Amino acid sequence: MSDEQMIYDKMDEIFKGFVESNRSVFEEINHRGFLDVRKLSKDGKLYSNNMVKDPFNVAYIGLTDSGDSSLISFLDNEFNKIYQYCDVL
Repeated sequence: MSDEQMIYDKMDEIFKGFVESNRSVFEEINHRGFLDVRKLSKDGKLYSNNMVKDPFNVAYIGLTDSGDSSLISFLDNEFNKIYQYCDVL
């Protein structure tokens, strides 16, 4: 296995854990729209809120429902994509 694949697998594991811990928040908006991670974190509605700090600095999460799965985009303060995760429901 290449170093690049190992890094990708580790990142995928981190973001998957965040998604699984916060699935109820995503379900509240029916897996559609944007979430302000900093506000949700401040309000105590997120688990694993270390995503708002270095090295990830996630500010927003965009959710797109695509039937059997949700495409979850993690964005920084300027709406640059940091990571994208496909969550199979």
